[in-house]
Amino acid sequence: YRWGLLGAHAVPRPWRGGSGAAGGQIDLAPEVVPTPAAIAGHVDIQSAWSANGQTQEKLGVDGAGFARASTSSQKRRGHTQVFHAIACGGSNSFMLTNDGEVHLLGGLWPPGGDPSIPRHLWGAARGGPPSRVVKIAAGWRHCLLLTEAGCIFALGDDEHGQCAGVNTGTAAVPMPTQLQAVGIAAGACHSMAWDRAGTAFAWGHGGGGRLGLGRSEHRRSPMRIDALDGEVVCNISCGASFTVFATATRTLEVASATPPASRQVAAALWACGGDSYGP
Repeated sequence: YRWGLLGAHAVPRPWRGGSGAAGGQIDLAPEVVPTPAAIAGHVDIQSAWSANGQTQEKLGVDGAGFARASTSSQKRRGHTQVFHAIACGGSNSFMLTNDGEVHLLGGLWPPGGDPSIPRHLWGAARGGPPSRVVKIAAGWRHCLLLTEAGCIFALGDDEHGQCAGVNTGTAAVPMPTQLQAVGIAAGACHSMAWDRAGTAFAWGHGGGGRLGLGRSEHRRSPMRIDALDGEVVCNISCGASFTVFATATRTLEVASATPPASRQVAAALWACGGDSYGP
């Protein structure tokens, strides 16, 4: 279902490198939907389960608002594709299926396309199991995709470096860690991630200190957040111009104690960036 002001920011901006859509500009007038309305039509997907090479399928919206495969794939191995996670950006919505595929409704350049039609963006059928998406983070005009293999891909606007220079999805975001990424978050124009060890990384728009790097410069590649050294980051959430980090409970060894001892450190919240409305 969708409601609110739709299409207000879907028109491509030609001064940022072209129309963003094949065949010229897309002129989509804003539409106000005052109450929840089912997303009409269908979504084309590429099924990784097809046994006969005919992989094109249709997804319809059932009475509960879930998109389900309407072809014989429901019968293959008892498998059914459903949308089980959603994320909303400034001018788009992303829908994640249980097969790790991502569908897009709204504007995102690149890859472009008609913002009024749901379309397949990314997922298992295009790249096999390593590219199964497990999490989506939506910014104002960009998105991050975290795959099952712990890689991060980015698509959309890269004006401030929020896509780390790889905004077409053809290559993974180069992370300064050997460990797999386990989480992602996106603000309006900045991006965050953390790895299995709980180390946090930031890139994109640095205004107001939203990256947590102690400066306000934009960063076009992921940077380790040194201010959180020694902390185990377990979650990050971004507002338009600020970021909040959650660190997990952990055990510290007390080296000065005799005999050696340890103590528990409780979870904590950390914040950086814009503070116009109070801490």
